[in-house]
Amino acid sequence: MWNCGFTDTIGDSLQEAMERRDFICVNVDTCYRIGAIEERDSNLDLLFCSAAVLDTIEYDQLDDSWDSDHFSIAFAFETQQRIYSKRTNRMTTKKTDWIKYAELVRSEFEKFAAEPHDLMTGGDVLSAHYSGFTNVLTDAAHVASGRRPDQLNCGKRIVREKSGNPNSWWDKDCDKVVKDRKMALSAFKGDRCLNKWIEYKRCRAVAKKTIKYKKINFEGFCKSINRFSDVRYVWNKTKVFKNVRKSIEWNKWQTKNREILQEIFNFLSMEC
Repeated sequence: MWNCGFTDTIGDSLQEAMERRDFICVNVDTCYRIGAIEERDSNLDLLFCSAAVLDTIEYDQLDDSWDSDHFSIAFAFETQQRIYSKRTNRMTTKKTDWIKYAELVRSEFEKFAAEPHDLMTGGDVLSAHYSGFTNVLTDAAHVASGRRPDQLNCGKRIVREKSGNPNSWWDKDCDKVVKDRKMALSAFKGDRCLNKWIEYKRCRAVAKKTIKYKKINFEGFCKSINRFSDVRYVWNKTKVFKNVRKSIEWNKWQTKNREILQEIFNFLSMEC
């Protein structure tokens, strides 16, 4: 019932109380506590809900125990419907200066008409006239609407290579000890012998010592922030907190379908 190898009388009483109140156990496919040698893994963190909100709950088991003997559970649920946001390709705004737009179109058309097209033949002439006509209209609309010069470039964005953004409280050493701890845990789960257990405990101790030392630097950074600190500096530093190693993948098919639809929409937008 609870995804455990054994259930005692307390587990039976919990099941009776759940059925009496018409509740449902959501996470029956997880196993949170890490059993030591000759111990079973168990599912201690249980999430209950009513049938009315079952389809609105999303949950996932985090992949790092953070020096604990059990993994944490993350869950979320929606209490209201999302408002549909209509997408638009509108180039003008309420602040568009239409007098300026007319002047720009008139002057640009004069320049476009003066350009030589004698070397073009057939469809090339038609294509050049069409693209020139649309470019004059769109560029004039952007300028008259007050768009910045960097917003007028319709080309693809340049993706810069991530540098890692090292800081005083998290660096490659922290990533290494956390990775070693995860690998040792996986090895222990595959073969629950004494050597693997000792190696896992050693990696846990090294990770705890390393992260504790880095915690001092983090506390020093927090103490250095005051009302005289530059807002941009603080904002850029707080962005580092979002640089998690792995994002949570919720086990809700509606969310996955929304992501697939978004990818399809982006692909069609690029093709058009």
